[in-house]
Amino acid sequence: MKKVVVWDLDGTILDTLDDLADSVNFTMEYFGFAKFDVGEIRKKLGNGVKDLIQKSVPSDCVGDKFDKVLDFFKKHYFQNMNNKTRPYRGICEVMEKLKNIGYRQAIVSNKFDDAVQELAKKYYPFVDLAVGERKDLKKKPCPDAVNWVLSKLKCDKNEAVYVGDSEVDLQTAKNSEIDCISVLWGFRDRDFLEKNGAVILVDNPNSLFNVLAEMRSLDD
Repeated sequence: MKKVVVWDLDGTILDTLDDLADSVNFTMEYFGFAKFDVGEIRKKLGNGVKDLIQKSVPSDCVGDKFDKVLDFFKKHYFQNMNNKTRPYRGICEVMEKLKNIGYRQAIVSNKFDDAVQELAKKYYPFVDLAVGERKDLKKKPCPDAVNWVLSKLKCDKNEAVYVGDSEVDLQTAKNSEIDCISVLWGFRDRDFLEKNGAVILVDNPNSLFNVLAEMRSLDD
């Protein structure tokens, strides 16, 4: 029987794409770099903001210059991350219903931790824990943050399920040795996810709830 749902944040329960794209392009323009369309930025997401900016700046933007760009982006994004960001339609209702049937819930994200805490507090009172990128925990796909959450919630790995939208999430679940559900409304499509090993895929929040409710009721 499953007892804990570990959620990815961006692309899974929260649609952050437009605000991330706006902050990337504001940063690129400020430093005189080329800007990107939203589709290009979508493909760069999944490994945290440092990786996002590394994929966005010219190859000669390194060292102190890169650090300045990254710091500028983080400050701008933190101040503007609620302009267009919204929970995916129906996901809050699903999370509330999961709480009502006995699930505990946590968020594990590669977004920097200050932003994760702020967004979790604003949108997701249903979760018991939220953790973003921190110096003391290796970021996904390393299992550190998931293992930390499961330890805090006193949950065995066979009692947990991970829900995400990307190849990073699939690898995180594999490395953490827990089951994974992939959602199709996020930053990757079905073909890409299946090529990266996705087995359980859902295309709407109601289907997700049904799968999780069944997992909750099954005996080990």
